[in-house]
Amino acid sequence: MFGWFPTGYLKIAPSDNFSFRGGKLQTLIGTEHPCSFQNINLECGIVVTQLPAFSEGGEADYKIGPLALSLSFNDGSDSGVYNWITGAATYTLNNSSSFTFVAGGNAGKTTIATARTPLLQNNSEIYNLIYTYKSGPWIIQPYFLLHTFRPTPVSE
Repeated sequence: MFGWFPTGYLKIAPSDNFSFRGGKLQTLIGTEHPCSFQNINLECGIVVTQLPAFSEGGEADYKIGPLALSLSFNDGSDSGVYNWITGAATYTLNNSSSFTFVAGGNAGKTTIATARTPLLQNNSEIYNLIYTYKSGPWIIQPYFLLHTFRPTPVSE
């Protein structure tokens, strides 16, 4: 579904705290990814099917102290229509704990529907609240995901 080149990007980092990347990006949303070796939950959940796994676009990342910010402008679920905006803010409490808030959604309307770009998911908004705790080889990562779907009018 994602072709022979699902993800890859060019990254430019003018400083240690700021970088920009463009290309075929992985989503900022959620903690599960469609490639099992990258998924913290090896069994995968239904949530992974609801996320825009890969998209084409650009992303800017900025880090200041314990706060890391990311902002992406992309084509959502790899639809080819560039109208998704996604942002993430991560606050690192200490070496083992962090909180992340993510929000993303379609800023317009998309009428494209394919197997990898479902119409409802591509015309939606997604919010995450993620807590991460690391201790040795263990990672505990509960998260809340709210996925809202906007009705798409039928064209005449």
